[in-house]
Amino acid sequence: MRAKTGLSDRDIALILSLVVVIVGVIVTALLLRLAVRGGRGLLGIALAGATAFLLAYWAREAYKTVSTELRLTSTADDTEWTHELHKERGKATLVAEVPGPEEELRVQTDGNIIEVRGGGGFTKKVKLPFPVGEWHYSYRNGVLQVVAKREG
Repeated sequence: MRAKTGLSDRDIALILSLVVVIVGVIVTALLLRLAVRGGRGLLGIALAGATAFLLAYWAREAYKTVSTELRLTSTADDTEWTHELHKERGKATLVAEVPGPEEELRVQTDGNIIEVRGGGGFTKKVKLPFPVGEWHYSYRNGVLQVVAKREG
């Protein structure tokens, strides 16, 4: 179990990404300095080659880290969302997969819109055929169920 630090998983991943990039730049700079000091000899050529290799390696690692971070924090708008909306007389039931944890789950209504927020920046809106009056929801094992009754 991880101790609570006040930082989200996203913040920790971003900090680690920055540390990896900074360490890579420092190591590359040290090798480049040694290459310059080594002059034109065989050692200088070897150190210059090692510097070029490490620079390419750290650039690739930085790219992978940033792209992974962007994938983790993107909302699910660009992917399919598994959900169903069942409409009955004066009532609608939304059943949907929503990433947790439950503490990050937020459901709210505005007119005929149900807005769902979950973990990892997940946000979705569902339009109902009528304005929402009374409503309630339950969440279990990553599945949200919202029951909304027609206003009035």
